[in-house]
Amino acid sequence: MGEKILSISIAAYNVEPYLERTLQSLVCDGDVMDKFEVLIIDDGSVDGTASIARKYMENYPNTFIMIQKENGGHGSALTASISRAQGRYFKMLDGDDWYETEGLQQLIIELEKMDADIILSYYKRIYERDGRIEEIVRHQLIAGKKYTVDCLNSSLLEVIHAHEMTVRTAVLKKQFFPLTEHCAYTDDEYVFWAILHADTYMKLPIYVYCYRIGTEGQTVTTEGRKKHWRDAGKVVLAMLRRYAACDKKNMFELKKKYLFEAIYHTVEFQYANYFLAENISEVERDFEGFNSRLETMNAEFYEWIKENNRDYKWLKQLFGAAHKIGNRECVIFGMGAYGKAALKIFRGKGVSVTACADNDSRLWNTEINGVTVCEPNTIKLEYPQALVFIAASKHGSAIYRQLIGMDIDITKIINNEEYNE
Repeated sequence: MGEKILSISIAAYNVEPYLERTLQSLVCDGDVMDKFEVLIIDDGSVDGTASIARKYMENYPNTFIMIQKENGGHGSALTASISRAQGRYFKMLDGDDWYETEGLQQLIIELEKMDADIILSYYKRIYERDGRIEEIVRHQLIAGKKYTVDCLNSSLLEVIHAHEMTVRTAVLKKQFFPLTEHCAYTDDEYVFWAILHADTYMKLPIYVYCYRIGTEGQTVTTEGRKKHWRDAGKVVLAMLRRYAACDKKNMFELKKKYLFEAIYHTVEFQYANYFLAENISEVERDFEGFNSRLETMNAEFYEWIKENNRDYKWLKQLFGAAHKIGNRECVIFGMGAYGKAALKIFRGKGVSVTACADNDSRLWNTEINGVTVCEPNTIKLEYPQALVFIAASKHGSAIYRQLIGMDIDITKIINNEEYNE
């Protein structure tokens, strides 16, 4: 048995309904299977996951290996497989997903001839609800051409998804320290670690990974994001710690920019998740603490966030406005995405939102989360004592003038522009 070309890491936690298909997709023709290893990391499963894994170990002892450990989450499973991997290249696979078998065989053949640090292939998203298949083709790299790190820019190389990445194992093992445990979204941390130490990239025009979307418990669903609403922030801080610890003396400026863009991608996800959480007071504490740590760890990056991230600005504005309004009666003017966010945060902070208003007549006399949407002209008549919060990400000045024209007392109008930093 010669050198293993590829190590495939399978994070397997209670995936009994899916694992058979996952492992069967890795059964290849001829001697190809001797060229890769499959590390099945049983992350403390309490169902039949281990039993299915043992069957494949018995049938294909030169390929399938099971490692059982206490539950530590996806990052912990990746850490265990990276430390154990013997293949020249490394690729992850979640226990409820699978590979295109033909694509895997093509990948093995191509990897034998390659020496780039990161190989990017195509992948598919398979939607459980309707069986729809979406083919994901990304990055403007010329297939088969090796690119060096000094050519990195976002027009060529988008933020990498874990599903499309195969990485040279030596790159992952370089100065490696464990990925975050008991935390969702560590795929981003894994990718970041790879690009932090990678110097060369290539693209292969083949489909390998099949990403199942819509299974119960997935952290990318709305319910999953509510449950793990602060986890992306933990991953961001872990990435910044990794960045701070690495030697940047000879790092190209384009690479630094690309690394920041990769972290920013996860920052965006974290701020969006704050709007999904239920306990708004807890969200505010975490939001302020997260921002403080970002500023301390990398002030330049934090300034970039403040300048560019819409959700950061919205959260700052809405928490500031909620404190200013206090327990007084309030009408929210504008019921787009920003107005709905204002309604949730104000209520969560104890603000008495008695009505909402909007210029769109289709919304009048409807209810949004139990609050009636009224015609703007009725605000002064029906809610004479209420403060009016302008919840408009655009056209705020026009609405302000509209309210003045309706003879609303200027002291009762709260414009979100007051809270721009």
